[in-house]
Amino acid sequence: MENPKNSGGNLAKVMITNITKEKDLIKALDKSECNDAIVFYDENYEKIPENYHWNATYVKINKEFISALKQVKGILRENELCEFFIEHNNVSVYLMYGVLSDETNYNIYIFENGEFELLPPQKNKLDNYEILILKTLVGNQYNAAEIIRKSGITKTLVYDRLKRLQNMGLIVKSNRKYELDSLGSDFLELI
Repeated sequence: MENPKNSGGNLAKVMITNITKEKDLIKALDKSECNDAIVFYDENYEKIPENYHWNATYVKINKEFISALKQVKGILRENELCEFFIEHNNVSVYLMYGVLSDETNYNIYIFENGEFELLPPQKNKLDNYEILILKTLVGNQYNAAEIIRKSGITKTLVYDRLKRLQNMGLIVKSNRKYELDSLGSDFLELI
């Protein structure tokens, strides 16, 4: 499949990020090739100035999350240009290493200590799967199985950063109930 960066036409360019501090987000936007950003946050965020030349859509991780996730999935399905700017110590919407189930490698930057590190191209893709990852949310009203079902994601893995902790695919089949904050890590990700 042709890389969208090398193809013609007017593609939408969307940065997906969980960076919420104004100066860091602007730094990410300036580094990105994208026109717009979808910014996921849990409690607070700093809004970028209105006169800044990029647009940012802020999405709170609650009831809006499922619809926002569908929006992101739609962007990926249309093979438009996306870049991911991820901050570990924040709302973890990793959408990486397998979330992109086609043959295109999108840029994925990890933001730590004020610097961006470009991750290498994906090496262990999960063919034909879409993957959901989100941070453990204390007091979240949804259990893991419910979030998986509502998102329509077909495969679920549990990660701590890039380390796989557990394959959670059976949750959907068995309808077993796992509360997100009982799964065992501050950086637990459901993918």
